[in-house]
Amino acid sequence: MLTPTLTLDQAFDVPKPPLAILDFYGAKNFLDPFWSQPLTDMLSRLPPPPSASDVEKLRKDNRTFATSISLEGQAATPSEADRAREAFSTRTVASGRLVQEVWPQAPKDIKLIDPYLNVNKAWPPVAIVHGINDTTIPMFLSKQLEAKLKENEIETVFIEVEGEGHTFAGRMVRGSKTWETQRKGFDFLERMLKRSYKNESTGT
Repeated sequence: MLTPTLTLDQAFDVPKPPLAILDFYGAKNFLDPFWSQPLTDMLSRLPPPPSASDVEKLRKDNRTFATSISLEGQAATPSEADRAREAFSTRTVASGRLVQEVWPQAPKDIKLIDPYLNVNKAWPPVAIVHGINDTTIPMFLSKQLEAKLKENEIETVFIEVEGEGHTFAGRMVRGSKTWETQRKGFDFLERMLKRSYKNESTGT
């Protein structure tokens, strides 16, 4: 859930920011009221929450977990720990408790983790890819980030993906309209990389 957010977090308070950032529907602007509102429709479709003992185990487990679906849609068989962690994180979002779980002292010091609150003129170029039908992390949150980036004169590209909700990247079919649309984000990264080579060769 927060991996794209961590990507955006590389734009500030780091020794060497990346040349550019590609954000796929990342969580951001944690002070927006959206983050404290339950998503009732989503809650109604979720399985029962993990038991208190399972949640306690998750809190104590400090291993790094990877998603069970790659960007190319290649699925791996999730372990029981994967399923429990996914069930817990999904219900946390649906219950409007994500910020409280990730940053219990919120709103105090929330700026330490929120990319939206750290946008400044030193940011690298950013491309944002977001599904128009996303209700888990609505597109308006990414639009807020886009507006703030442009206010700070950061080169920004916003790519709206028609008919797609959250985490569509794991379900898209190679060669489909969705595939071709999201590819524009990688084209953006390629342009930034080529520009850096050109600048190095010219010494600018």
